[in-house]
Amino acid sequence: MRINVTENANKVASLVGVKHNVEESEAYRLCVRADALRFANMFKESVPKYLQSIMIQRKNPESYHGLALSYKYLGKYEKAIETFNKSIEITP
Repeated sequence: MRINVTENANKVASLVGVKHNVEESEAYRLCVRADALRFANMFKESVPKYLQSIMIQRKNPESYHGLALSYKYLGKYEKAIETFNKSIEITP
């Protein structure tokens, strides 16, 4: 029997009235890790973390913003512009 940790954690959270989503937490953790890599000028290494974060939570403008900055510093200006625009588009 396989246990779905994310589903079970979300069920428990809803039962106790906590508005907490495990997937959002994982996306946040990945974004923070990517930010740390970017702040350390490890732009190439930060890109996969931002992309993983975005795959989990597609409406997180912070992940797109960080990814765009990494693309900019890598000289990938077209991707940077596209990603900045996406960040602006989804910002509430």
